Amino acid sequence: MDISKAMSLIKDTSKLVSQIYEDLAQPGVKQVGIALESVLGLSNTLLLPLRLINEKSNEIFKANMNKFRKKWRRYLMKELIKSLPNWVYL
Repeated sequence: MDISKAMSLIKDTSKLVSQIYEDLAQPGVKQVGIALESVLGLSNTLLLPLRLINEKSNEIFKANMNKFRKKWRRYLMKELIKSLPNWVYL
């Protein structure tokens, strides 16, 4: 068998495999994709309340950190004012 016949056989084989995929496998793969899409969509729907709770807790945490930051700054300013006369005399 010479190289040109082998190359044409390989080309024909790749065309045959492509046709087999289009005829047999492609519809099944599409159905599997649709099924996975449905399952993932349902899981997003089921997890939505958890996402909302998580977002709410993040907002509460940020608000509490801002309150703490303001209180801490006030405390530091009071301590600075208390210790200021000591600095002046040094």
